[in-house]
Amino acid sequence: MPLSRSVLGANVRRLRVERGLSQRELGEAVGRGQSWASDLERGVHESLKVDLLNGIAKALGVRVERLLKKTRAPSVSDRA
Repeated sequence: MPLSRSVLGANVRRLRVERGLSQRELGEAVGRGQSWASDLERGVHESLKVDLLNGIAKALGVRVERLLKKTRAPSVSDRA
């Protein structure tokens, strides 16, 4: 099943805000910038490599699977 850009973007934005990170901080955590993080959250990005998904998940303190699932209430077991 193809990765839904809107699901990924919505999850990243929600998790980033919950953790009190700016787009700049998230972007820098994965070696990118604020505009990249903004594009990611809006679903305006190219295919993401596994290492980049791993970096995003690490920066947000979750497993990669959590980034890819449709939004639901987070649970304690979702945290990495």
